[in-house]
Order: sequence, then C-alpha cells, then structure tokens
Amino acid sequence: MKKIIVIMLILGGVNSLFAQVVTKVYEKGLAFEKHPKFKTTQHNSPEKKMPLFDVSALLAEDEATKGLDLPFRFGKSFDVNLSLKDGKWQKTDSTDVWSLKITSDNAYSLNFIFSELYLPIGEEQR
Repeated sequence: MKKIIVIMLILGGVNSLFAQVVTKVYEKGLAFEKHPKFKTTQHNSPEKKMPLFDVSALLAEDEATKGLDLPFRFGKSFDVNLSLKDGKWQKTDSTDVWSLKITSDNAYSLNFIFSELYLPIGEEQR
C-alpha cells in the first residue's frame, strides 16, 4: 500500500512540472522584429500612460517593514479598466491586429493581470 501511495505522489509531482505556460521572452525592442505583421502597429498604436507615483515613499515603507514576516513587494499596482475601445484595429496583409501601447515612465517592467480575456485555442503560441 505504501508503494502505491509513493508512486502516486511521484507521478503527481512529475505531472505538475508541465503545468507552466510557455512564455516567450525577447531582447528589448526585438519583439516586433520577430513578428513582422505586428511591426506596422508599433508606431501608430494608441498609448495609455500609467500614473506617476512616489517611489521614495514605497522604498521607505519597505525599509520600515524590513525584517517582518511579510512578502517581498513585487511592484506598484494600478487598477485600470481597458477595453477594445481603448486600442486600435489595424489591417495587415494576413490578418487584423488590435493594438494598445501601455507605458510607465521609469518602470523596469510591466506586468498584466486580466480579469476577462478570451484567446482561441492555440492563439497564445503565435
């Protein structure tokens, strides 16, 4: 009985190794070069700028909570409500592309959490 439980735990652990979604990372500025059909949208997409905030206040708060059993601050979050109306549809030679440029001055990276997003099967790999 113990052998069966151990085998089930090992198989369950191995199966979870394949649960991560593949993420493509491109060198800065080269994503549009790798996907030429999107290159035409790069310069004429509408832009949404994230608001500026006081980084020194966040750093002071981090210093004040240093040593406490708190998770590391990953970044500054902003709640936004964007829709298809905020972007722009553009025709390429093979398809229509919706684009929206999101910028944040002095940011090291931008991360997005979608509450509603539908992608047909296989589209995330293109």
